[in-house]
Amino acid sequence: MPSKSQSTSSQDFAKMDRQDQLHLGFQALHAFEAKHSRLPRPWNKEDAAEVVALAKEKNASSAKPLESLDEKLLSGLAHVSSGSLCPMQAVIGGIAAQEIMKVGAGAIGCELLKNFAMMGLGAEDGCIYITDMDVIERSNLNRQFLFRPWDVGRMKAGTAAGAVKKMNPDVKIVAHENRVGADTEHVYTDDFFEALDGVANALDNVDTRREIEYPLRQLHF
Repeated sequence: MPSKSQSTSSQDFAKMDRQDQLHLGFQALHAFEAKHSRLPRPWNKEDAAEVVALAKEKNASSAKPLESLDEKLLSGLAHVSSGSLCPMQAVIGGIAAQEIMKVGAGAIGCELLKNFAMMGLGAEDGCIYITDMDVIERSNLNRQFLFRPWDVGRMKAGTAAGAVKKMNPDVKIVAHENRVGADTEHVYTDDFFEALDGVANALDNVDTRREIEYPLRQLHF
């Protein structure tokens, strides 16, 4: 848990205590690493159980302990903390044809779009669809790194797409200026989503995230 001089803030109002659970989980991981000189083994039940036990000890000794711990979350954190990736999967993941839609081209969206382009998503037979109905404001420039002072007043989606194309000319990007919701169901139909390999949500408010997630759940996406 945070010390008396520290505090955490919620980034997802649908999961109000998630940040405290994760903070406790990372403290348990540090304690595990200090004890064993390594991180928990990938998907090892014994190591994960020890991390959960350490988290319980940390919580019990905290000045403001949590009422309950999310053991599933803590176990999942332990399972993937050291990583386990097949080299062949890493290669194929970067070059295989992928179609993906990214909603939002703000601070989160700029970072995701850059990462997708550098990974090779949308190259070859793939395509990245991006949509954002906002225009670039001067206040965006300090955190939305794909935009420059001369871009102020331009649409975010098209400008971000153009900036990323300079980084990787092989990436195919289709920029939309639509809000995803009930008023654009004729554009973003079930057929549209079913043709995609993935959807990346780069929105910063819960209500709009839910509007995106609902049709995807209906399609078992």
